[in-house]
Amino acid sequence: MSKTKLITVTTFLFLIFSSSYGQDRTIDSLKKVLQNSRIHDTTKLMGIATIMDQIPANDKRVQILNEMMGKLASKNLKSTNSQDLHVKYTKYQAAYYSNLAGQCTLKRDVVGAVSNMDKSMSLFKSVGAYDEMNYLMVNKGIFYSHINDKERAVQCLFTALRYFEKNPEENSDGISYVNNTLATLYGDQKMYDKAIAYSKKTIDYFNSKKKLAGEDEYRLSEALVNCGTFYLSSKRYEEALSYFNKALSYFRKVKNEAFTGICLGKIAQVKMAEGKYEEAEFFLKEALKNNDDELSKANTYINLGDLYYRKKELNKSESFLSEGFHISKKIKNLQLQENASDLLLKVLKENNNFKKALEIYEFQAKLNDSSNMEASKNALAQQQLKYNFEKKQLNAEKKAAVKNNWLIALSGVLLLVVLGGYFYYRNNKQKQKITVLEKDRIKQKLLLSQMNPHFIFNSIDNIQSLIMNGKETVAISYLNSFSKLTRQILENSNENYISLKE
Repeated sequence: MSKTKLITVTTFLFLIFSSSYGQDRTIDSLKKVLQNSRIHDTTKLMGIATIMDQIPANDKRVQILNEMMGKLASKNLKSTNSQDLHVKYTKYQAAYYSNLAGQCTLKRDVVGAVSNMDKSMSLFKSVGAYDEMNYLMVNKGIFYSHINDKERAVQCLFTALRYFEKNPEENSDGISYVNNTLATLYGDQKMYDKAIAYSKKTIDYFNSKKKLAGEDEYRLSEALVNCGTFYLSSKRYEEALSYFNKALSYFRKVKNEAFTGICLGKIAQVKMAEGKYEEAEFFLKEALKNNDDELSKANTYINLGDLYYRKKELNKSESFLSEGFHISKKIKNLQLQENASDLLLKVLKENNNFKKALEIYEFQAKLNDSSNMEASKNALAQQQLKYNFEKKQLNAEKKAAVKNNWLIALSGVLLLVVLGGYFYYRNNKQKQKITVLEKDRIKQKLLLSQMNPHFIFNSIDNIQSLIMNGKETVAISYLNSFSKLTRQILENSNENYISLKE
């Protein structure tokens, strides 16, 4: 962002927050500022986008701000004539639809999410914003993977990857983003070798940078954790530990306790898989120190429950699993709820706590019903998407058929024109040949008329008479004159005019 734009946006934000005494009044303050005619609409849109970036995606104000951005961009798109402004307003309109897609995703509205993504990508494409379009294509691929439509997910991701790889130097971030997403997708499908290969591409990209800036270190560490997880899942423990320790080093450096706890939990899982329970216990207890992140704590408690179950310390296992299960329900993390309830049910049965085991079993039945309902929704959404796709394809085929009919008709007309032209040309050629022949005949007639037969016979008779009378010299002179005259007549027969002297 240029210095001028930065100052303008900073002033815009100052006007909003200086008149606001709390976050709940931000929207009202913004509405007042938007009514200021002295502030250009592009600055207003930039300010709205900046505020949205500072608010969590699930905050209700995001939806209100997005509606403001959509209305302001749409209004200007209808009235602007400037090409430069048209591009800017189109991009903001595309961002509006992209944000709508995000809201639909949170509501699990599959069809709405895909529809708004498609609108956004279409707008980006219309103004040549292919980078933004393909980043959104990656998000679309991630979304498809979440609803288990792996085929379309891979198709979207490789479409974006092919675009980014056309200019790898400028689009290296995009390539890294796709590779990291593909790694996660293949990991979900338990294709660990492919997952590891794509994770390593992401890691190599960040390692090739001379200096890591912004979120580069975080994204590198995230890729390290993912790669370690794929190695752990494929039971290659030494490699898994190597990647987890690298990620742990970074998270400790930036004092991110939540991700530090997750890395320590991953290392503990490796130690448990290797049967090194004391080491695993050390890392898990280390993960609980100074860690207030509920997701990380829930994960650590469940891992501790798993550890003590392996050690046959059932009471300890039940205690930690119950705590992890309680937190996972509180934060509504379905995966952790499934992991905790599965293991807790085993522990309760072996501990003869059948009453509580029955409660967990009933909860699992509800969880399975919820999962089945979610799967049904996703299946229905996939069928709807498939129907929409086939409908579009059918319309495209109809349009193609109409287009083909027009092409056939035009081809027929063109063929008739060509044949007509050929026959016209041939006819003209024949007429020209006949005309030339007629001219030649006329020339011959003229030539014959010029060389009168009586004159020729008389001339020859005279020459013959001179020879018979012994006047050979005169006869030869006469013959030369006659020959010269004949030649001149033949040579000048094609000329329209000859000089009086000749």
